[in-house]
Formats: sequence, structure tokens, C-alpha cells
Amino acid sequence: MSSPSSQFAAASGAIVDPRFCVSYPIDLTFFNDAAWLNCDRLAVTDTDGNVVFKVEADKCSLRSRQVVVDASGKPVISMQQKLRSVHERWQVFKGDSSDAKHLLFSVRRSSALQFKTELDVFLAANTEEEACDFKTKGSYRKRSCAMSKEYKFANSSVSKDAFGVAINPNTDYCFIAALLIIQHELHKEGSETAGAIGESSGAIVAGIFEGLAAALDMGSPSSQFAAASGAIVGPGFCVPHPMDLTFFIDAACLNCDHLAVTDVNGNVVFKVEARKWSLRSRQVVVDASGKPVISMQQKLRSVHDRWLVFEGNSSDPKYLLFSVKRSSALQLKTELDVFLAANAEEEVCDFKMKGSFRKRSCTVYKGDSSTVVAQMSKEHKLVNALVSKDAFGVAVNPNADYAFITALAIIRHEFFKEDTVISDEISDEVSDLISEGISAISAALGGS
Repeated sequence: MSSPSSQFAAASGAIVDPRFCVSYPIDLTFFNDAAWLNCDRLAVTDTDGNVVFKVEADKCSLRSRQVVVDASGKPVISMQQKLRSVHERWQVFKGDSSDAKHLLFSVRRSSALQFKTELDVFLAANTEEEACDFKTKGSYRKRSCAMSKEYKFANSSVSKDAFGVAINPNTDYCFIAALLIIQHELHKEGSETAGAIGESSGAIVAGIFEGLAAALDMGSPSSQFAAASGAIVGPGFCVPHPMDLTFFIDAACLNCDHLAVTDVNGNVVFKVEARKWSLRSRQVVVDASGKPVISMQQKLRSVHDRWLVFEGNSSDPKYLLFSVKRSSALQLKTELDVFLAANAEEEVCDFKMKGSFRKRSCTVYKGDSSTVVAQMSKEHKLVNALVSKDAFGVAVNPNADYAFITALAIIRHEFFKEDTVISDEISDEVSDLISEGISAISAALGGS
């Protein structure tokens, strides 16, 4: 992305808007906005220290949605991460829109598996995407991808991580700003994975993974990729920070005992759709917009009460993501084994869920190890009078797929309901036997 392509340079250069194309070089400084403590949000200024763009407060969103505003606070572009995208694609729209007809361009990793991020940019008109319109290369960590560590804004409040960008004449500097903001987001997501790996060795490892991906023709994350990124349902559900979810009975589903899931701000993350009658107890988990994320159904004639989880609204075996079953057919304290779709042998489980659902103290472990992926507790961080007393919280570790964890919690909830019914039936039978025994003794004593 060192300079625009010859075709683009010959044109007006406008991608976001002609007003962002000037006839002279322009230097911009990017730095963490001091108003956003611990949020790592960027602000952009010119050489005089005047604000050019700011990234608005990020409203909790599955798509990590952000809005870039100008100095007056007017939305210029909005950007959001595409869900279930192997290449972690970002979409950029005009203004505050997220309507497909206002799409300006999209940005994605050049390959699904890489340590040294290289991005391909496709303008909205390039629907075939046989060749990218722009490409960014270089090391963001070293500030060498069409940017530099040097910046021309002398201000003591600017963080040490600030960097400068020199933009060529007649190039849309809002477009360039958008690319660098997205690069910044991808750098934050990948910093933990690549932090201890040098750029050169990372490139070698990435090359090996890319060769494997090409040889295997992997269209979705394989077990190797899942182990690296945590993605099982989709990379869009992996965030680089801990995530607290609250599970509670959805008041809209009277007597159905269906769960809804929210974040700490009360925003809906997932909901279980109203169950349609099915021998397999089939359920569909949808996101906040109502779009199916996963579907789950109980396997018929399964000794271990196995549940199958599929991508989207499918029940086709080729879209199977994972399955969940009791660790043993006969157990008083439910323990669950989780097998990813690629684990056909099932000699060792990929994840395990242990603990008491009644006490809301379940823990999800990586395989048979002691590595904790998520924990359930009675405590939840959503203060809402409408939330039932049976609500519980789940703390999901960074980079763990929270849609996957949600599925496990919902299935564990279903097992708990089944076990409760069985327990109640046993209690009734025992109670009846005791009553009959007392009656028999009373009759015998009375007779004597």
C-alpha cells in the first residue's frame, strides 16, 4: 500500500469522498485517544494538532462495530467485522450505515493462517474479487506498513505508540485512515498469539500453515487452526479480552424455559428460538439480529444422550461443528465430553465440562487437561429486575470462542432439566413407597 495503483492514481482518487483527496501530500498522526482509557481507540490529527478523525465509543457488538467521525462529530464511515469469516474480513460503509448498498470496500487477511499480517482490499464494485484493488504489507509492530514510527505532531500527551502516515497527493486519506484503523484492530487481536514469535520465524511458520491449508483445501478452520485461534463456531466469536455473559430464562418464551444470553451492558448476544416440535429436541441459537448462528439437536437412540451441533440452521452432517455427550452412560453427577467434528476416532475428548449445574459451578476444560476455557458461576454482572433468580454468569477466557461456550452452557442446561425431571420422578416413587409402607404398618398395628 505504498502508493495507489496507476489506474487509481489516474482517476480522482476518491473512495470515501472527493473532499478527502487533496492536491498536496498530507501527514497524519495516529495515537491512542486519551479520552478512552484502556480502550486503545485511535484518534487522528494533522501536523498542527487539529483533530481529523476519531473512532467513536465502541457499542458492544458481535461485529466489533466502530464509527469514524470527523472533527465536528459527523459520521464519515462505519466499519464492522464480518461474522464467521475465515479471513477475518472487515466491511466499511459510508456514514453510519451498515446497509449493503452503502458498502465502500472490504478488507481481509490475504490468507487465513498468518503471523505477519498482510491485507487485501476489495472495492465494492469488485464483486468477483479475483484480484485485490489494494494490498497492505509490512510489520505493524515495527510501524513499517506504509507508515513510520516518526510523526509530525509534537505533543507530550501523545502516547509512545503513536505513528505517522505520509499520504500521497490526490489519495483519499479517509480511506487510508480506515485501513490503518483496521490494521490496528487486527494487530490487537493477534498480539497475544504472535507476541513471542519473531517476525521472520512467524513468516516461516505461516508459510508452513499456508502450505498445509492449500494441500488440504481447507474452506473452514481445521482442528489445527482452532487450536491456534480458539475458533470453533467462527473467528468472529473470539475476542482478545475476557468476556462475561449472563444466561437467563427468556421471558418471551413463557413456560418454555429457553435461555437468552446478554453481555454486561444488557445487550442481547444470543437467543434460543422458540422450539418447534421435534423428536430430536432441536433448537436454533440466533444472534441479536435474529440470524441463525448454530443449531443443535439430540441424537436419537444414544446411550450417552449425545447432542449434535451444526453451523447455522443446518442439520447436514457436513456442517457438523462438534458433539457433546455424557462421559459415561450411568452417572449421578453429570460430566460432559466434547468432540470436534474432525475428531472422528473420539479416543480423547477435545473439551470436558465438569461441576454442578445445580450449584452453577461448572467449568470447561481443554481436553483432559487442567487448562480452563470458561467458568460458570451464580454471580452475573447484569443488574436487571427482569432477570430470573436462576440466572447465572459465564466468564469466557480471552480468544476462546464464546458462541461455542454458549452452546455448551445451553446443552448443559438441557441435561439439567432432564436430570431434574428424572430426579423428581424417583422422589415421587420413593415417597409413594414410603407412604404405602406407613399405611401398611398402621393397618397392621390397628388390626392387632
